[in-house]
Parts: sequence; C-alpha cells; structure tokens
Amino acid sequence: MYRSSIAGVTIATLMMWSRFGYAESISLAAALDRAANRPTIVVAEADQAAARAIAQAARRPLYNPEVSIGAGPRFVSGDRSLTLQAGIAQTIELGGKRAARATAADARIAVADAALEDARVAARIEAWRAYELAVVAHAQRDAAIEVEQLAADVVEAVSSSKSAGGDTQLSVNLALADLGRARHARLDADNTYSAAVAALATVIGAGASESLEPDATGVEIPELGLPLKDAIARANRRPDLVAIRSEIAAAQADLHSAERAAVPDITLSLGYAFEPDPGQRTHALLVGAAIALPFRSHNELARSTARADVHRATLVASSAEIEVERAVQLAYARDARARDAFTSFDREVIGRFHENLVLARESLRAGKIDFFAYSVARRELSGSRVDYLNALAEAIEARADVARAVGVEVGP
Repeated sequence: MYRSSIAGVTIATLMMWSRFGYAESISLAAALDRAANRPTIVVAEADQAAARAIAQAARRPLYNPEVSIGAGPRFVSGDRSLTLQAGIAQTIELGGKRAARATAADARIAVADAALEDARVAARIEAWRAYELAVVAHAQRDAAIEVEQLAADVVEAVSSSKSAGGDTQLSVNLALADLGRARHARLDADNTYSAAVAALATVIGAGASESLEPDATGVEIPELGLPLKDAIARANRRPDLVAIRSEIAAAQADLHSAERAAVPDITLSLGYAFEPDPGQRTHALLVGAAIALPFRSHNELARSTARADVHRATLVASSAEIEVERAVQLAYARDARARDAFTSFDREVIGRFHENLVLARESLRAGKIDFFAYSVARRELSGSRVDYLNALAEAIEARADVARAVGVEVGP
C-alpha cells in the first residue's frame, strides 16, 4: 500500500465553506457501505428474488383440474327429454416437462447469483475510485484557491512597490495577467471538484439533494498482493465470467425444456350424465382420455430460439475468457507505469507546497527576488503540484482497472 497526504490549507478550507456551502462529510468506509445498497445492487437483488420465485413455481404442476357442467335437450324417436352432465378432467404432463422446467429455472438462479456478486464487487470498486478521485480533486481545488489568493497578494505587493518607485507598470500588468490565469484555473478546479463529488454521489446511490464530500486528507492505494500469473487465474473466477458461463448452462437447460415441451400431454377425464325422465331415469358414467397428435407443431419456435441462445452464450463465454488474460496484462502494465510516475515525485517537496509559495511571496515582498523570478518559482511549484496530483489520479484509475480486470475489491 502506498499513501499520499494531500491535506488542504486553512485559507482553502475557509473559501470552500463560503463558495460551496455546507456539505456532509463522508468516510471511505461509509461510501463503500452505501454503495452496497445503491440501485444497481437493489435491482440485482430483485432479479435474484424473481429467479428464485420462478424456480419455486416451476416445480408445481402446470395444469389445474377442469370442471365442466352441461345441460340440453335429448331427442329420441320424437320424444324429447333433458340431459344433465358434469365432469372433471386433469391434463398430465408427459416427457419430464416439469423436471426440465425446474432445471432451467435453477440455472437462472445461478446466473442471478453471479450477477448480484458482480454488481457488489463493481459497486465497491467504483465507489473506491470515485471517492479517492474526489479527494484528489479536493486537493487540486485547494491548491488552485491558494494560488489565486497568493496571486492577488502579489498584485497588491507589486502595485504598492510601483507606487513607491520600485516596480514598473509591466510588472503590475504581468501580475494582473497571472491573477487572471490563477482565477481561471481555480474556476476549472471548482468545476472538476463539483463533477467529482457528483460522480461519488452517483456511484453510492446518494439522493439528488444530498451534498457530500470526502473527509479524507490523503489517498491510500492498497497493494493487491497478486503476481500476474495468480491474478490471471483469479480473473478467470470473476463473478461476471461466472454469470456468463452460467448463461450457457441456463441456455442448455432451456433447450432441453423446449424439447420436452414438444411431447404431447394426456388429458384424463371422468364424467357423469343424468336424464331426469319421469318414466325412465338414466344415469351414465364416462371415462375418457385425450392426447394431442403432434402432426403440425413440434414446438419448433422455442427449440430453434433455445438452440440459438446456446450458440450465442457459448460464443460470448469463449470471447470473454480470451479477453481475460489480455485485460489483466494491460491493467498490470498500466498500474506499474502509473505507480512509477507517481513515486518519482519528491513527496517531501510536494508536501511543502504551501510553505514554498509563501516563501516565494515573502522573498518578492522583501526585494530578494524580482517579479520575474517569483513568476518562474510560482509556475514551477504550481506545475509540480498539478503534475503530482494528476499522477496520483492516474494511479487511482490504474489500480481501479486492475481491480476490475482481476475481479477483486479495493479499499478497507
């Protein structure tokens, strides 16, 4: 794990309160907890519950008993009488249809379970990434606020020096131009931070009226502790790959169920008929059986669709498995480059950003350096700070890529 302390300064904090108003602070652990209940997770849980309900229903008989009653006249040799009848019938599934439906439904549960786990892992990765990027954006904004304030102080100092005959109008004009650039940079940083906290709110499922900001002053990028070979092996067990492979089993089960559905069912019936003729009452008991003749329909549409689904699921799984190793290798390579770029900065120098800016300003006021020397020093210090924070953001993005490629969570 490597850490970066990017605490803001007092003046930045004060200006933050005046510009953005009150915002509720949130810790990384709280953000990760809230991400576990974001809408995508709730939807995946609902899909899982629906799959379980369908599986439970699939084990029940498909047909209910049918009761029939009838009445009508009966004509025999010119005589007419009334005939009453009642019956009960039950269609019985043949060909193992119920077992095939249950197997297909169970396969869909496996898909839903894997999809839910994938949603949970993705939520934690995205929440960690958004949180740490918001911390970096906060530091970028604080630095921009301080640079703007110092630029305003320099304009005042150079203007006072010019009035005393020490500086020229050119120095004043350059200081004003520097202030304009600093203000523009601060406004850009404001927008970047607003977008970062909005992205954080989205990935953790925060309400539209909630105003959140990270309470951290530093970034922690945990080590995954997996060599590349082990990472590739671990990536082959990613929840999304498990879901894709489960789709093959589910499609095969659907095909088997469609084939079983082509077998005709048999309907058994029992009936009773009564003729209430005053001269001669007649009672009749009828037993019957009916079965469809599969001459025209063999459930071709469902079987063809199921076969296509099996083929499609197999192709998708094959393609996904091929891409796993490449994705992990690319993510590891990007992570190594980002880590090297980030660790190449002298953190001690970067950490004294505020102190060094103040020293440069005081040297200008004391006449130890002129405005041009101050401008060079300020640009170098600000540029190094910006580059450092950009490198830190890239390291966060790269580590999130590794986590996604391998299928592991990051953060506490």
